[in-house]
Amino acid sequence: MKTLAAVKTWEKTKVQFLVRHKSGRYYARLFQNGKETWKSLKTDHLSIAQARLAELLKEHRGRKGKQIVPANAKMTFADAAELDQQKLDEELALKRRTRKYYREVLAALRIRQPVRSALRARTPTIRAGCREPGREILRAPARHGELES
Repeated sequence: MKTLAAVKTWEKTKVQFLVRHKSGRYYARLFQNGKETWKSLKTDHLSIAQARLAELLKEHRGRKGKQIVPANAKMTFADAAELDQQKLDEELALKRRTRKYYREVLAALRIRQPVRSALRARTPTIRAGCREPGREILRAPARHGELES
């Protein structure tokens, strides 16, 4: 009786985060917030893969951006929208269309309520027309593809 040997698909390299497929292509294996992400480096040459990996790592590590404290009582609506945008960019489990939809909702909020972006998010005022925040947006939702970016 013959035993089948396991076919090795991935080969480790001497470079951290760099893996080679059996086809010869190189891939970057990155981690963020406990999740694994694979990116193709679209090359068969080790030196080119190392250069592209260095660029990708620089971009990957620079994603943290401006840190906004969510518990800040003086947070404005613009700060809250920016915080939500950062969390959206960091969330790897979202599908592309879901991410695009969330960006459309944020864009609609910014377009329809330009006055609100300067207001504090935790203390809306009656004088600024924020008696029921977001009520008019709930009545008139954006149609599919209305706010394409």
